[in-house]
Amino acid sequence: LVPGETKPSNAGKVRPRTRMQLELPNGAKYEGETVEGVAEGEGHLRFANGDVYKGEFIGGTMHGKGIWSYNTGDVYSGEFANGLANGHGKFQSAEGDTYEGEYAANKPHGKGLKTFSSG
Repeated sequence: LVPGETKPSNAGKVRPRTRMQLELPNGAKYEGETVEGVAEGEGHLRFANGDVYKGEFIGGTMHGKGIWSYNTGDVYSGEFANGLANGHGKFQSAEGDTYEGEYAANKPHGKGLKTFSSG
């Protein structure tokens, strides 16, 4: 771009979604909606370590509502932004402990309630 020029906007253009299966270089496998070969919309991502994310994607990144099931048996369900737990969510450990509340950058942050399985 020449200084002072603006990039053409894609605003208002409808890009068709297709369903695809993608194998990523890190060993993860994605199945779901894509736009131009990039995860966009509802999808399912299985990581090489066995973790699974099922939910919304924007621009190839977990963004929106989703559920992350860890290979340890732990589960987080809630909001994601830019690939991290952000917003309201609930985490339940394999042992039964829970935290429900606000998250920022994958960590409990702000108001929430932690409950231990032992009472």
